[in-house]
Amino acid sequence: MHDVDNANELICIMKTWKFIESKPMSINNWIFVIGPIAGYLIERYGCRVTMFCGVFLASSGLFSSSFATSVYHLYITYGIIAGG
Repeated sequence: MHDVDNANELICIMKTWKFIESKPMSINNWIFVIGPIAGYLIERYGCRVTMFCGVFLASSGLFSSSFATSVYHLYITYGIIAGG
């Protein structure tokens, strides 16, 4: 229950600071979103499995961006999948 309270507090802080409503999230703001998710996955599956999945997603995004034929494909493959 302690982790859920912290996540709810984080969402309230983000809404108070207007990260979500007022401007697009930058790389620094994504740490607040991805951090609790990564922490949960590490506790559940372990560091090695979580790291392998992250490396697999990043490398598959970078590899698939080499086949992009338009800028929109790069937005999806490099920007979202690879986390660029």
